[in-house]
Amino acid sequence: DGAVIGLYKDGTSVGSLGAISGDLAIYSSASGHNGLRLALGAVLPTSNTGVVANNSADLGSTSYRFKDAYLSGNAIVGGLLSASSSAGANAFSAGPNAGATNQGISAVAVGTSAGQITQGINAVGVGRLAGATTQGASATAIGSQAGQTTQGASSVAVGTQAGKTTQGASAVAVGNSAGTTTQ
Repeated sequence: DGAVIGLYKDGTSVGSLGAISGDLAIYSSASGHNGLRLALGAVLPTSNTGVVANNSADLGSTSYRFKDAYLSGNAIVGGLLSASSSAGANAFSAGPNAGATNQGISAVAVGTSAGQITQGINAVGVGRLAGATTQGASATAIGSQAGQTTQGASSVAVGTQAGKTTQGASAVAVGNSAGTTTQ
């Protein structure tokens, strides 16, 4: 481990290319600067000594931004926002596990585990576990556990646990625990 190539400007060290635990590391020697470590299956941020540093480096800045990012997997920002490869075109999800498995075209899932398993085309789930298991096309679930288990196409569930267990097609449940078991 250590520097393989030292980088100098006018006789002063400005950085190094080195090896750390078999990884290639590129880092600045200036205090407070960052670097990169090319690890197995990941590119990791480092301190100015090449040590892996968590939550310490930005990619770009407000004045100097990258244009586009092309990813084949998930994008997770602060653990909340996810654009998943399992999402349909124009689908959006925000929250841990929201829209995690099979999100339909133009579906929206906002909240912890909202729209988590299967969300139909144009379905909307807002709230913790809203529309979490199976949500039909154009179904809307707003509220904690609203439309949680099975929500039929074009059904609406608004309120905590509204339409929670089974809601048929075009059914409407408004209010806390409205249509909770079978509608």
